[in-house]
Amino acid sequence: MALSVAMCTYNGSRFIKDQLNSIIEQSRPVNEIIICDDCSTDNTIEIINDYINKYPGLIQLYQNKENLRSTKNFENAISHCTGDYIFLADQDDIWDFYKVEKIITKFEANESLEGIFTNGNLIDDDGEIFPNTNMWDTFYFFEKNLDKPIDLLCLLKHHANMVTGATLCIKKSIRDIILPFPDLTKKKFFHDEWIALILASRNSLDYINENLISYRIHTSQQIGIGRKKLDDVIVPHPHLIYTLQITNQYLPNSFTQCRRISRIYYNCYKKFNTLAIFYKDKKSPVDFNAIAQENLKLYNKAEKKLRENSWYRYKLRKVSKFLFRKKKVL
Repeated sequence: MALSVAMCTYNGSRFIKDQLNSIIEQSRPVNEIIICDDCSTDNTIEIINDYINKYPGLIQLYQNKENLRSTKNFENAISHCTGDYIFLADQDDIWDFYKVEKIITKFEANESLEGIFTNGNLIDDDGEIFPNTNMWDTFYFFEKNLDKPIDLLCLLKHHANMVTGATLCIKKSIRDIILPFPDLTKKKFFHDEWIALILASRNSLDYINENLISYRIHTSQQIGIGRKKLDDVIVPHPHLIYTLQITNQYLPNSFTQCRRISRIYYNCYKKFNTLAIFYKDKKSPVDFNAIAQENLKLYNKAEKKLRENSWYRYKLRKVSKFLFRKKKVL
């Protein structure tokens, strides 16, 4: 069994040594580290070449001729991997010593799995852990509060993506299914959510509820968890209520909570409708139009509940939305 790491770099000289060391020193060694650099202008390439010389045969570097950004750069890195299992890696995180071993052990225990993701600590520029929160909290994946087994596909379709690519490992056998990635970065739809949706729809996605990476939050990262979002979730977050309502498929009696649920369904409708339009004349492994219509149906159901709850507040909300849009245009 061969194990690959697909890593993307871009001006990562500040943290890449810590990440490479954590990958190289795993309790279960990997066989290759594929690095695709996205036109770095700092000394990232120099650092990588030092590691290539220090660990001959382990690391392969590919330098893009133009800046692809994260989603297409990961597509590039994954396409060069030769291992049976492919671990995705950011340039600025730190892996737990047992990460590879624990994920492969779970794969070996269940051959039907095609992808596994994990939780992670959140760390700052200096490697200090943010207390009272973790990576899943920031994506509103409150695993310990949900009935098991968790319907991951339901959450992905009707709430939010909880799969961080930096924690994800996939089987090479699904590469032809997930590639190419749709280039919808401007719509805030990234490769990790794409992979998660496909695997969840195939009932082949699972997780390990352990912090197997330390995910770094800093000012120069291209995508990911921002400081503002982190500040919002360190305190107990009302999204736990919405997550429970969505997974149990019921609408709350509270007007405020139902209004929030309505907004979540509508935002999901817009996202998947965009994907459906993008794939209108293309073959897709997921029926995005069907998911969009599911969310539209749930949105309409929530809106009906709001009208029944308080016709006056519902009408006032509609008028407020109209005036806000008009003011924005002016």
